Amino acid sequence: MVSKISDAHFEALKADNKNLRKTREESTDLMYQLQQKILEALEKKEQLNLQPTSSYQPAQSKSRHKKPPLHPYQ
Repeated sequence: MVSKISDAHFEALKADNKNLRKTREESTDLMYQLQQKILEALEKKEQLNLQPTSSYQPAQSKSRHKKPPLHPYQ
């Protein structure tokens, strides 16, 4: 009788272990998918915030010179 109980416990533990592995794999897959979606969203947001370089205008210089002074060796 003890061996039947022991066998039943073993089978139950085996089934629990199998279910835990399946749940862990599904959870890992979902975490991976979530990370991918977050990265894609961040990339899209970054692309929307980027401006073409042709529209870039540097800040006005506060110096009195309109052009930067030439280097003495040029």
